[in-house]
Amino acid sequence: MQKTNSADNPQVTMADLGWLGGCLDSDGCISIAAVGREKYKIATFRPQIIWSNTSQFYIEEVARLLAGLNLAHYVHWRQFHGKPRGSVMIAGIKRCLAVLDKLQPYVRVKQRQAQIVRELCGLRLNNPLTTPGDEERALHDQISSLNATGKGQRHKSV
Repeated sequence: MQKTNSADNPQVTMADLGWLGGCLDSDGCISIAAVGREKYKIATFRPQIIWSNTSQFYIEEVARLLAGLNLAHYVHWRQFHGKPRGSVMIAGIKRCLAVLDKLQPYVRVKQRQAQIVRELCGLRLNNPLTTPGDEERALHDQISSLNATGKGQRHKSV
């Protein structure tokens, strides 16, 4: 796939990239999903980037910008507390790396999660046929801990 930047693509401006990065910081999630068979205690780790919101315009705008950047994504709607909630999801090593290549400079709050996903992707691309090991599990645990901060835990004061 040929890489494009906002200067080459009039559909997506630098302001759009900044907005998309800000939305990822506020309503998005950069994570690593453990996918596997509990029976055999084997898990593979799949990076994923998700934007969620109840605004149809918001979800359509995220999807439009990602399409303008030639980034593969999936849009899903479901009911959440009686309201429709949309999600735009990107999953997989190469797809997440492509998103981070475009948006990481515009992400501030979730920089550490982006770095962890990059580390995992590097490990998997360098050793594609090996079973995930302790390094991948440690990265999964780190990002899970970072992402759990907003779920009932208090943020550290600055």
